[in-house]
Amino acid sequence: LNEMGLNITVESHPGACEVHEQYTREDVREYKALNPGIVVLAHPECPADVLKEADFSGSTSAMINYVEERMRTATEAEKPLQFALMTECSQGSNIAAMHKDLNIVSTTCQMCPHMRKITLRGIWESLRDEKFEITLSDDELKRARVPLDAMQDMMRKRKASKDTSLLNTGT
Repeated sequence: LNEMGLNITVESHPGACEVHEQYTREDVREYKALNPGIVVLAHPECPADVLKEADFSGSTSAMINYVEERMRTATEAEKPLQFALMTECSQGSNIAAMHKDLNIVSTTCQMCPHMRKITLRGIWESLRDEKFEITLSDDELKRARVPLDAMQDMMRKRKASKDTSLLNTGT
């Protein structure tokens, strides 16, 4: 962010994702060596050296947007022959299923042992039965409200801007 001229400090949790931590810089280098022209996309929870070697880093939705934008804007000569996805394998499969016309390969399949435990029924039951309460200190709540309030404010401004633009265009 500082490279972009933004003076922002990002506080992150010191933990790591057990799935994304399995990817290595050597994985990226091997994919590129074996597949000239491949574009490697890495989930931001991968280790820093993986992110540095990858061509793009972003969330699953950001990866989808990147692939779509890259294919839309690239000339025929610039279009990648392959995309490699360094993310949890079901997420990589979802992206590949959305773009059957492209050669999208998931890298070594790293299955998350926890993601499949979360179900819509389980979420509904936990809300209904008020299970799994999370308790936060006043300081944690105060700090957590800052980005939430900022997001809500941004959405209010966005909605107001759209409402105004509708009035100005006569539509």
